[in-house]
Amino acid sequence: MDAWFIARAVGFGGLIGFSLGALGAGGSILTVPILVYAMGMPVQGATGTSLAIVGLNAATGALDHLRRRRSLLRTGMTFGVSGILGALAGVWLNHQLRGELIMVLFSLLMLAAAVSVLRRRAGAVSITSFDERYPGGRWLRLVVVGSVSGS
Repeated sequence: MDAWFIARAVGFGGLIGFSLGALGAGGSILTVPILVYAMGMPVQGATGTSLAIVGLNAATGALDHLRRRRSLLRTGMTFGVSGILGALAGVWLNHQLRGELIMVLFSLLMLAAAVSVLRRRAGAVSITSFDERYPGGRWLRLVVVGSVSGS
């Protein structure tokens, strides 16, 4: 590894970590394109590596929020475990597809995420008025959304 590679890795890693820490999101959307286009990794390697990078950053933030009692533990665990199961399915699919198609699908996912962020949700609930008592169907919805987002 040359000095320029290390400097890019540290700089981009800091950007990803900062965006995850400050916004709680964004780093995962940036990670794959940065690894592919700026760091020169093959797509399949970049997707797997991004899971480790984002997972470690997210775990750090989650531990801090747990320590400050600003997270919903049962909700997070349910979403996380179902996301892991979805990620396993996504890993299998990743090995079945060409890198170019993965990047096209990833770009469509980025557009869908952007549209979702820009749309205002009428029934949004703030965490201050939220507890973890969901009707049965809501837990199922949480598991489905976690699985899809994990893949």
